[in-house]
Amino acid sequence: MTLYLVEHVPRDDDGDAPGSPTDLVGLARYSIDARHGARWISTFSPDLRDDRHFSIWEAETAVEIEGVMERFGFLAESTIKVFGIRQWGPEDVIAEHEFD
Repeated sequence: MTLYLVEHVPRDDDGDAPGSPTDLVGLARYSIDARHGARWISTFSPDLRDDRHFSIWEAETAVEIEGVMERFGFLAESTIKVFGIRQWGPEDVIAEHEFD
């Protein structure tokens, strides 16, 4: 599985008919069961005045994440950008340059 960072930006749709509400509890229950594809791990917000948020997912592909988000109603309220990520830090940099 690959880790993904998803940026969620609220839509600015004025006057459109409301869609189905999001099912955050359903997404949470779905994500706890690790026997399937895309799994939501956690969400972060920059601050209280910023409507964007960022979530971390585990999946084989970005398309799987989009499918799960659509299933639980999240694509109706925000646009998303999905990035494959790899966590690294000081130890990784030192290990990479250990023989320089």
